[in-house]
Amino acid sequence: MSSMEIPAEMRAKYVERRKADLVTLETSLQSNDLNPIQTIAHQVKGNAISYGFDDLGHIAAALDQAAKNSDWNVVTLCVAQFKDWVQKISA
Repeated sequence: MSSMEIPAEMRAKYVERRKADLVTLETSLQSNDLNPIQTIAHQVKGNAISYGFDDLGHIAAALDQAAKNSDWNVVTLCVAQFKDWVQKISA
């Protein structure tokens, strides 16, 4: 199923799940816990493009790699980009 075939309702639910992920990402960032960050990044990296959200997929891929490398500067940047994406898509 291509992103064009995914119903708008499913895409909207996907965005809602990303909003919940953002809360977890920000909480994990504040508590210096990379495990949930890497888990979310890996999952989103794997499914964002199939929902037609290529830009989010690229953010998640960079976040996944940064979390694997324990690169807090890039993790912080990517979480900010994830937040920007959520805010733009929700506007």
